[in-house]
Amino acid sequence: MTIRSGSGIWFLIYLKKTRLGTFHNSKKAENHAHAVSLYFMFYNYCRPHQTLTKTAGGIKTTPAMAAGIADHVWTVEEILGMMDPARVLG
Repeated sequence: MTIRSGSGIWFLIYLKKTRLGTFHNSKKAENHAHAVSLYFMFYNYCRPHQTLTKTAGGIKTTPAMAAGIADHVWTVEEILGMMDPARVLG
């Protein structure tokens, strides 16, 4: 999944779920917390922001890059690769 195709999809899914109340009615608060964490990881590490990009002289920049936490725009695969498979499956 590339950043361009993935960014719109993740955001639309997040908006749809919040509007439908799916996140608000999570069976477990922990599931809701994980979903929100994934969204904010994506927002800060994968999604270049137009105003930050202009400030950086046209280089696509995420909030994490602007804060000096990341040195590149992350892919969704990089975020998912950080997940602990034992916790996901068990």
